[in-house]
Amino acid sequence: MIMIRHTAGPWRADKWAGDDLTISAPDSHYSICHLADCNNAEANAMLIASAPALLEACKAFIPTWNNGHQLEKTDVALRLAREAIAQAEGKA
Repeated sequence: MIMIRHTAGPWRADKWAGDDLTISAPDSHYSICHLADCNNAEANAMLIASAPALLEACKAFIPTWNNGHQLEKTDVALRLAREAIAQAEGKA
């Protein structure tokens, strides 16, 4: 099995030189991603920055589905999903 590891979240989108944006993690000394001269840069940056939260929400949802929609776990999965969506849309 291949283990794919990514920089631990949370990630954030920050303005860089001019209108450029960079995605980074609070404890990281380098950018995860840098967006320059692209369409919808701010929306793309927010979506990329929310990737760890979106992944966590998906991971929380799968066991609730597989275990017959256990209410307490479904509530946690829904909360995580709502938070991740808000982050992706720049509302968090």
